[in-house]
Amino acid sequence: MANAARHNGLRGSERRLPAGRTAGILPAFLCRIQAGWKPAIRPAGSRRSVAAVMLTLLTLTTGCSKTIEGPHPDTRETIAVMYVATPTLEIRARASGDAPVMTSYKQGEAVSVVAVAGEWAEIRTGTATGWARQDSLSRIKRDTALPDNTTVRFIRAPMAVASSARQPGEIVLEAFVNSGGSVVTVTTMRNTTGSFDLERRNRDELTRATFEPMIVDGKAQTFIYTHRVTY
Repeated sequence: MANAARHNGLRGSERRLPAGRTAGILPAFLCRIQAGWKPAIRPAGSRRSVAAVMLTLLTLTTGCSKTIEGPHPDTRETIAVMYVATPTLEIRARASGDAPVMTSYKQGEAVSVVAVAGEWAEIRTGTATGWARQDSLSRIKRDTALPDNTTVRFIRAPMAVASSARQPGEIVLEAFVNSGGSVVTVTTMRNTTGSFDLERRNRDELTRATFEPMIVDGKAQTFIYTHRVTY
């Protein structure tokens, strides 16, 4: 009778639960302990109560663990290897001059380009990427100043675009070329052929063109190239 009375006098938190209901309660209880919550253990029946709790903790705490994964490395392919054409190349967190600087490279160092967006190039920096201005990059490595070159020379010239309709006229385009010799933008100045398809195909060809860097006073410069096509 004493044992029965002692059992009936247990507090609510110490009452036994059916086996089927403990599966969802114990992991939640143990997660609270891992988060810093400490249960009050009644001294009575000390050794057996403490041992039972410790055994339960050792058995089930793995149910509360979580795997924390680090950032996934960028696996995109490199579309070009460029060289720093300015004394210092700042790599920014976004394609903006106001974005924080992540790291920097010195003149002549090679960088891997994974994407381009207007005047900006996305550069791989270890397992991350950042952004740099395209006019600070060159396809040619140059550690020191180069002799002046003010003559426009193609590395890849735009292909001739044929007109099936043989419409007479002229298309005049202007390309903004960065210091690395890549075409950044193309603007139509005049089109007297009346064919927007001819204009579009000529613009596409000029966009794919690449130039030797324009060197003035030992430094690469941006420039405007005027492209004329007569039909």
